[in-house]
Amino acid sequence: MSNEKSQKAELAIASSSLALVAIMFAHKYWLFTLIFLISVAILSLCCVAMYLIVKLDDRLTAHELKFKALRKRAEEQNALYLAGDSEGIYGEFPPVDLDGGSEIGI
Repeated sequence: MSNEKSQKAELAIASSSLALVAIMFAHKYWLFTLIFLISVAILSLCCVAMYLIVKLDDRLTAHELKFKALRKRAEEQNALYLAGDSEGIYGEFPPVDLDGGSEIGI
C-alpha cells in the first residue's frame, strides 16, 4: 500500500515539476511561446479550411453530375418532341385518362 502511495506522490511531484518548468519556460521565452501558439492556431485554421474546401468540392462534383443527368434527359426529350413522340412532351409520366384509367395515346 505504501508503494502505491509513494508512486502517486512521485507522479504528483513529477507533474508539478513539469508544470513549473513549462511556466518558467513560457515566462522566460514568452515571445517564442506566443509565436508557437499563433503558429499552431494558423495551422489549425488552414487544416479546417482545406477540409471545408475538399467537402465543398465534393458537393459541387455531385451537383455537376446531377445537372449533367438532367441535361441529358432534357436533350433526349427535346429530340423525341422534335420527332413527334409524345414522350418528348410528357417525359416518363404520360397523362392518365381519368375516365378509363389508362394512358392517353396521343
